[in-house]
Amino acid sequence: MNFSEFEIIQKIKKSTMTIRRYERELAKQEKLSAENQLLAQRLGLDKDAETQSLRASEEATVNSMRTKLVEMKVAHNKFAHEHGYPSELFPE
Repeated sequence: MNFSEFEIIQKIKKSTMTIRRYERELAKQEKLSAENQLLAQRLGLDKDAETQSLRASEEATVNSMRTKLVEMKVAHNKFAHEHGYPSELFPE
């Protein structure tokens, strides 16, 4: 598919904004997970089976978000590179 220069720039800007927003969401989720873990430790619930199950679920969510973020950055870099822009807008 051929895009005009304007369309390419708009797609790159939109992708950049989406990635930045997702990075903020991930940071919030990581902070919430850390706070929950600290609270569970303070309350002595960190050894409780239900708490451990919730912790595993939180970790899976965060890991899934990290994976998705990496995929988004790779796709962004690939699109930008294919259209003649610096390929490492989001270096890993």
